[in-house]
Amino acid sequence: MVHRLVEERIAGIDGIGVLTVYDIAHRIGAYLGKEPTRVYAHAGTKVGALALGIDGDVFDPRILPKAFLRLSAAEVEDCLCIYKDDLEGTGSGSNHVNSGCAVPARPRRC
Repeated sequence: MVHRLVEERIAGIDGIGVLTVYDIAHRIGAYLGKEPTRVYAHAGTKVGALALGIDGDVFDPRILPKAFLRLSAAEVEDCLCIYKDDLEGTGSGSNHVNSGCAVPARPRRC
């Protein structure tokens, strides 16, 4: 719901893309004590989701393989983005520092 409200308000502004909408909605939600319940596929997250055969802009994280089920929707989003190359089979498996996801540094469980 927060994501939809942010998208309705700012998505039409020049230079505002889907990643910015997601980031702002996520931060507002965190401030309000609300976590996302769905995975918003954008940028690298979309690449990771496609590697798992998931197409679309938003999906329920429960459709992912069992290994992802212990993660929150936000953690799934991070993992799909960070490990997109590995999921596609093009990554080295060792260097995820420059993932291009703009994910803030925080502990990961993926």
